[in-house]
Amino acid sequence: MELPRAKNYFNSEPWFNIPRHTQSLTGKKIAILGGGIAGASLAYAFKKKGYSTTIIDQSAKIPNPYSSPEHIIFMPHIIKGESRERRFFLSAWKEFHDLINELDKEKAVSGVKTCGVLELNTDREQNNHKQYSSKLRQVDLKELDANFLNAEEGTEFANIPIDTDSILYKSAGYLFPKTLCGSMLRESEILKNIYVASITRKNEEWLLHDQRNNIILNADLLIVASGIHSNNFSQTKWIQLIEKQGQITYFPENMGTKKLKCVLSANGQLTPAISGMHAIGASYEDPKQGRYANQFNSESQIKNLGKTKQFLGSKKNAWDEGTLVDWIGLRCTTADHLPIVGGIPDYKFYCQEYDDLHHGRHWKEYNSASYHNNLFILTGLGSRGFTTAPLAARILVDQILDDINPSTKEFLNLLHPARFLIRRFKRNT
Repeated sequence: MELPRAKNYFNSEPWFNIPRHTQSLTGKKIAILGGGIAGASLAYAFKKKGYSTTIIDQSAKIPNPYSSPEHIIFMPHIIKGESRERRFFLSAWKEFHDLINELDKEKAVSGVKTCGVLELNTDREQNNHKQYSSKLRQVDLKELDANFLNAEEGTEFANIPIDTDSILYKSAGYLFPKTLCGSMLRESEILKNIYVASITRKNEEWLLHDQRNNIILNADLLIVASGIHSNNFSQTKWIQLIEKQGQITYFPENMGTKKLKCVLSANGQLTPAISGMHAIGASYEDPKQGRYANQFNSESQIKNLGKTKQFLGSKKNAWDEGTLVDWIGLRCTTADHLPIVGGIPDYKFYCQEYDDLHHGRHWKEYNSASYHNNLFILTGLGSRGFTTAPLAARILVDQILDDINPSTKEFLNLLHPARFLIRRFKRNT
């Protein structure tokens, strides 16, 4: 079941031509390395197409508690100006809600709470609708289920005093990762607490090896969706991923804060009380040298708690320091804050074929891209993983099945695993 070199959807830029299948996957073993939101979204996308999957994860819990806190805030990400990036995030927002609706129809528990998110205008010098709405000028507010509120309207919706204009995203809120991922994975085979040290290709199969080189699993098709660990393998080690440490601080509700009915967002986010605890954060920092990735950072806690002032005013601290709890974990992101999605390129071929792009030769003079057969990747989701993973997974599954949707075709280059490598060749850096 070997793949041809690549398929050209664009009649240009051969380095972005994509691999495709010429044979059916029916009855074949599809393995997904990683059981977080990326892996869960892939498994669900395959299920919708009629294919079963096997999930392999090194954690004893899915999703890994070091990459997913107890609950996640979800809201649309809006980029100013017209661009593919803007269209990607808007499409992802719609895809996320389509997923939730599908799970509801299947009577699966999604763990999603659409309590609404109020994005506050904290710039007191520009406290009016016209200036604050600049980033949404090209957006259909009805499509986003959003509208503008003045301070009085915001106060009524939030159920606590709001002294500024805001944008209300009514279909946003918070979700429970464990519940959502569990619903998406409920028909997949799941292998937990298994560390895959290496992957090799033999007899048209991918072999997954442990640290002693014992074979854990054979697969006809393998997708790497392991977050920051996705570039641990010889086939992927060149892919540029960025590790960011995140910290969320939890404090107990009190008589004033427990009235809050929605998520508040500005320079940080504050949740309503969930099981008696508010969440404030989150930090987004480079891991400090000499510090474990999941090690508590008192500076991050202080920054998080400092963000409560914009939401709760300059009142006395809303918490008792002895009752504070923090979640610390890692996010995997990229330099352009877009996920890595597609077939895994043959790095040696790319270096030999495209390293002279800076000389300005016409693209027609280059050979089409080469990939590792039946090896794909979805990673680099960053802090917006839960709202971008469903669309990214559908794009990849459609690509694998050679069933590209015209509405997502423009995102193939945007998310291509070799995009940073190609930029480097073009700049000769």
